[in-house]
Amino acid sequence: MSTEIPSPLLDKRHACSACTLASFCPHQPKERLFQANEVVIRANSSMSNILIIKQGAAKSSQFLPTGKEQIINFYLPGEPIGFNALSERVHPHTVSALVDTIACEIPFQSLLSQSTHKPKLQLLLFNAINNFPRLEFNYHYSAAISPAQRLATFFINLANRLKQANLQYPFDLPMKQQDIANFLGTTPETISRLIAIFQKKKLIGLVKKKINFIDTDGLQLI
Repeated sequence: MSTEIPSPLLDKRHACSACTLASFCPHQPKERLFQANEVVIRANSSMSNILIIKQGAAKSSQFLPTGKEQIINFYLPGEPIGFNALSERVHPHTVSALVDTIACEIPFQSLLSQSTHKPKLQLLLFNAINNFPRLEFNYHYSAAISPAQRLATFFINLANRLKQANLQYPFDLPMKQQDIANFLGTTPETISRLIAIFQKKKLIGLVKKKINFIDTDGLQLI
């Protein structure tokens, strides 16, 4: 079960600098602590709040009729959870914490009320709805391209998101190799082999889950 914690737990200037909704956040938003692997949002639950990752990371998944998990997306600090539920007001996927994670909870009704007199917030909500599918698996990581290209694209996307969030290298990679493999539609063994190749080519550095993107231009050439 998640735990409500006093706000602010962290230095607000650092933790909130990359937040999508920082300009529209309540003075002291409710913060919730989720343990690693804890469910943050259950699929088919009603949508009432937007969650913003403040520290940690999460994944969204759907479960196939066979019971197998298919990872749809990963969430990093500063990124919102819940915008894909706006149209139906029902969360389509299960979201769970990858590591111990702190998330700020903002009532969606509060955002709607603010949006009536804040055009910037209206635009932000519109863009969030419009752009959300671009973050998901099917749009970037098709099986039509090789596993090496999929992993390179994944790392480039991750590097860009870390830069946007003002997070420094080396970064603690929150997802396990089997999670990355699941997301990219390949095997953990393939991911492990490709990471070793990328390191040998000095495209990335990875030591004890701390990742450093050395040559993103080189990743784009794969």
